[in-house]
Amino acid sequence: IQTARDLLAQAGPPALGQAELVWEMDAPADQQLSLPSLLLGAVAVHPNRDFQTETPLVDAVAKLTRGDCALFQRMNAAGDLLCVATTQASDTGQRAIGARIIATDANGLSNPIIAALHRGETVRAPQAGDQLVVAVYEPLRDAAGEWLGALCVSAPAAGLESLRQTLLSTQVGKTGYLAVVGGRGAQRGCYLLSKDGQRDGECIWEARDAQGQPFVQHMISRALQAPPGQCLYERYTWQNPGEDHARDKMAAIIYFAPWDWVIFSTSYEDDFYRTQHQIRAAFNRLAGQAAGSGLLVLLVAAGIAFLLGRHLARPFGLISGALQQVAAGDMQGARAALGVHTRPGGHQAAAARQQDEVGQLFGALDGMAAGLAALMGQVQQSCSQVTSSTMQISASAQQLGGAVTEQAAATQQVNATSREIATTAEVLARTMDEVGQTVVQTAAAAQTGRSDLARTESAMQRVIKATAAIAAQLSVINDRAGKISGVVTTINKISDQTNMLSLNAAIEAEKAGEYGKGFAVVARETNRLAEQTAIATQDIERMIREMQSSVTGGVQEMDQFAEEVRRGVQAVGAISGHLGEVISRVQAVEARFASVKEGMG
Repeated sequence: IQTARDLLAQAGPPALGQAELVWEMDAPADQQLSLPSLLLGAVAVHPNRDFQTETPLVDAVAKLTRGDCALFQRMNAAGDLLCVATTQASDTGQRAIGARIIATDANGLSNPIIAALHRGETVRAPQAGDQLVVAVYEPLRDAAGEWLGALCVSAPAAGLESLRQTLLSTQVGKTGYLAVVGGRGAQRGCYLLSKDGQRDGECIWEARDAQGQPFVQHMISRALQAPPGQCLYERYTWQNPGEDHARDKMAAIIYFAPWDWVIFSTSYEDDFYRTQHQIRAAFNRLAGQAAGSGLLVLLVAAGIAFLLGRHLARPFGLISGALQQVAAGDMQGARAALGVHTRPGGHQAAAARQQDEVGQLFGALDGMAAGLAALMGQVQQSCSQVTSSTMQISASAQQLGGAVTEQAAATQQVNATSREIATTAEVLARTMDEVGQTVVQTAAAAQTGRSDLARTESAMQRVIKATAAIAAQLSVINDRAGKISGVVTTINKISDQTNMLSLNAAIEAEKAGEYGKGFAVVARETNRLAEQTAIATQDIERMIREMQSSVTGGVQEMDQFAEEVRRGVQAVGAISGHLGEVISRVQAVEARFASVKEGMG
């Protein structure tokens, strides 16, 4: 790119000439476009597809760099570019001029290369082909800074070739692979890197899955709209030639904006589920083996439990019989039954003397029976003592009977007095209820009166405002009447002058004799009109003075009325305050009545 810059500087600044050149575009086919000629210094770039004819700048850059060079001219205001000079060959073996780079695709997505060129930036991007190459685009501007197009230099990249081999050798699952397609512009939907490199350069934009859906368009559109670095996932069905049915595939997609790469890895879901099915089968076999082993262990445990149960059941039967004798109160019989196992010489005495849990249980039960026998003897002795004490208490109770009788009589008198007090308290409580209701009604009435006073005060405030507004309007009327009076004075002066002019006109008409008779008639009519005007203005002036006098009196009366209303508002406010105090005191009395009633209850 630096070599291209130097050669462009030697040729001279680019510019647009006056002549129009016609270019044939590759797509749409056979369509022509007329553009101003692109000048490199004083040399114009003409349409040239023949490699035998030299094209300015691009051939010189290719000879020095052993790469390819191209010139793009701006087609329109949107920023679409048209290739007008290149060293790259088309499928026909001619120069590949007429190719376009579209600024915005059919989905409304902007081309990142053109967007960067428009901002004045240099762009690096890979290109599709037999091998990966890196292309560098740089904006082409005239001396005034106007963007005319782009200068492009491309060359193979060894680093990208190693990346290509790495991606080609990557396998996902059993049949999965990695692939790269272009995201925008002329490379949109074209394989930049395919499986084993067999389909590089092929356009799969219109490819459809087994259900007829354009899954490639959907994946690329989602990848371009996703935030940078976000990996997306897509499921679709695919049926290869020769297969009986379609199978589900899973694809992971990510967009690499600097190179306009849509990278995706795809694999059949069967590859992921095959291992899961193998693990599930192994687990089922292991579960069957474990179930058989568990059943065998369960049978052995049941046999051992049966033998132990028979060994333990006999001693526990003897214990149950001994406990039944204890419940019946036969402690000696219970100890005799337990003694079979606890005393030497008895049946199974040797087994009882063993220090196992059963022998310890028999010993504990024998001690319990002995303790219960001693306790029953103490209880019998205590019962004899209680009987004796009961006889003594009975004698004392007879002596207390007389005292209790006297106390019962006194208690009856106290009950009678209490009933009288209760009756009086009930009457007083009813009276307190009535007084409380009266207090509540009084408080409610006072509150209603206070609300009415508040509304009255609000209404009087509105009256004051209305009175002030009326006074203001009367003042305005008074001012307007004063102005009308001035106008009437002016009309009087005009009437006097008109009268004087009519008199002068009559004198001149008299001097004119026979020729001034018509003018004399006009003078008389003018004089009469002036007199009528003077009379009318005097009437208007008199009415205006009367109106001013009435308005002045009205304003004074409004001021007096407003003052009276203000005093009334103050009086209403004072009454409202007094009512508030009355309500507070009545409410306090109500609370005291309630406490008194509660105390009486």
